[in-house]
Amino acid sequence: MARPQNSPTVLARASARLAALTDPEPHTDESLYVLSYLGLRKGVGIISLALPVVLLVGKPVLDGGGMQGSISAYYYTSMRNYFVGSLCALAVFLFSYKYAPRDNFLSTATALFALGVVFFPTTPPGDATTWTGVVHLVCAALFFLLLAYFAYFVFTRPPMPHEQVEARKRVRNRIYRSCGVTVVACLLLVPVSDLVLSDSARVRLHPLFWLETVAILAFSTSWLVKGGFLFADRPDTGSGNVADDPVGPK
Repeated sequence: MARPQNSPTVLARASARLAALTDPEPHTDESLYVLSYLGLRKGVGIISLALPVVLLVGKPVLDGGGMQGSISAYYYTSMRNYFVGSLCALAVFLFSYKYAPRDNFLSTATALFALGVVFFPTTPPGDATTWTGVVHLVCAALFFLLLAYFAYFVFTRPPMPHEQVEARKRVRNRIYRSCGVTVVACLLLVPVSDLVLSDSARVRLHPLFWLETVAILAFSTSWLVKGGFLFADRPDTGSGNVADDPVGPK
């Protein structure tokens, strides 16, 4: 059977594909960039979610012993590289997160505080508090607070006037606010646990580690939801979580 005259040849299709790949002009289709927003949000959520789990499981496997009193204390164990690498990866993702100007400022500040947590390590267990330990605590607190702000205020922004707030967006907003409140509650419970629990109880129960873990799970959940990994719009409502962002899919 003869091939239709207007049918493109393999060579022509390959040439067109090569031209598209080498085109120096940026894409004009905004939906292509939305995938970057989704990917970055999912990346922040997945890296954060894995951090306490891998630290908790990895240390006994690599060098034995029990759990540490805080997530930052794993800096002084064989899990240091994973701890440092995870926070640096988070910082890179947050630096790369470019959206609205306010979001850009907040994500950059959060990334800087994440790096502060890494490059100003916590005071070694059993030592007197050092100045780097104080800077570490300040950076860690601000890191968590900004992530709580993202969840409670930024992720719950209303859609554009012409868009509908569909049922799943309302569900997501409740999740975002719950995550933000959880992070702040965990931060407030840290000094409370220091006042209420004795030294022996803190050594036995590790309240700081568990409060940090709950806070991390909370903000990672908010980023996974925002990235469309959880509670995304149903297929018949459009592609992605359209109602969450003014530009379209979430």
